[in-house]
Amino acid sequence: MYLINFSFYLSIIYLFIRFIDCFYLAFPYLGDEHGFANDLNYFIENGYNNSVRHGISIPFTLISYFFFILTDNLSMSLRFTGTLFTILLILYMMYRLKITRQNFKIFFSHFFLLIGTTGGTFYGTNDSIFLCSYIILFFELFIVDQTDRLHYFIIIFSSLFFIISRPVVIIYSGIFFIGYVLYKIVCQNLIFSKRKNFTKILYSIMLSFIFVGLLNYPRFETGKYELSYSNKIWEINKTDGITWAEWAYYSQLVGNKKQLGFFAPFVDRKEVIEYKSLYGESNLPQTFRGYLVHDIPFVIRSCIRAIIEIVIISVRYVGIYLWLLPFYFVYKYKNRSFDNYFFMACIITVGIFVWAAIIPNIVQHRWLYPFYVMLLVTIIKEKSFSFFKYHILNLIILDIITIWALWKWKIFYSI
Repeated sequence: MYLINFSFYLSIIYLFIRFIDCFYLAFPYLGDEHGFANDLNYFIENGYNNSVRHGISIPFTLISYFFFILTDNLSMSLRFTGTLFTILLILYMMYRLKITRQNFKIFFSHFFLLIGTTGGTFYGTNDSIFLCSYIILFFELFIVDQTDRLHYFIIIFSSLFFIISRPVVIIYSGIFFIGYVLYKIVCQNLIFSKRKNFTKILYSIMLSFIFVGLLNYPRFETGKYELSYSNKIWEINKTDGITWAEWAYYSQLVGNKKQLGFFAPFVDRKEVIEYKSLYGESNLPQTFRGYLVHDIPFVIRSCIRAIIEIVIISVRYVGIYLWLLPFYFVYKYKNRSFDNYFFMACIITVGIFVWAAIIPNIVQHRWLYPFYVMLLVTIIKEKSFSFFKYHILNLIILDIITIWALWKWKIFYSI
């Protein structure tokens, strides 16, 4: 208990330090935040209808505008929105997920360290609103066993924010369906048949789709029958004509010449421009979808390399829990314990493989954040056998990494 208490309070201190680091000390308009600041500024100058036609992340921009009225600061208003949804996710986990008293400090020690290490949820990007809504929607549909009014209210708004925040909703939805197919293959069981009030859940999701259509009506009115999303990626492409896929693929090509391609950093974009001018556009995939068919052997090798990288880097985020996942599968399969937590383990596995396959170079772990949250819940809430000794070992590992990181950064990374 002394160790658990130490880890719990260390995680709170670490989370607070990372909040100060990302919210106050990080440079304004850092990384993707610049693109969302442009969206918010466009909304302020042109109004809602024109902004939706132009393309913005609707809920993130609207909520950020509320904070802009209070702060008159673009960057801070975006960060307030990111922080708001980070806090909402913490409160949801505390009051909705029903973590047992015995596991409460163990779970939140891991969860706070994960949020602090990810860090990006405090920045002025819509990662927090998208990932938060995805996690809450999944838990509300399959883990939380309540059917009160709040249940349907949460489903409506989490599915609304999930659909309308980022175009990668397609990828995460695909991960869900592939995970469901995997679950079906393994246990031959219809998980949906066990859910109560399925019709009401379906109506709630349909209602969220109606709200999505209403919010996007100005765009539909012009004949563009696609949802409004942030223009940040397209704006970056316009600067020098290099797409994200081309940049990532070429960076990995260069990285493959060193250290077997592991942990290859992004190269200077000027190198990509020079390569394209010498060898033509056909030698680089312009989209991630095009990347999957551009060079199949490259994709297979890259996927294997990415999975190894993920397994190694995951120690920084969730300790050895990802390493325990194969043993978890074996145990559950042996005992024919095909519950919703086993289904969640299938989603985690598919999510990691999908991101490893579609990204040419090192996978940004912010995209694995929801799967890491699911992993914490899957391992820590498992009742059929004791993982207590692994929890203790994991806390020791994460405490050492956290203290080392704070020492290396001299407490604040952004100074």
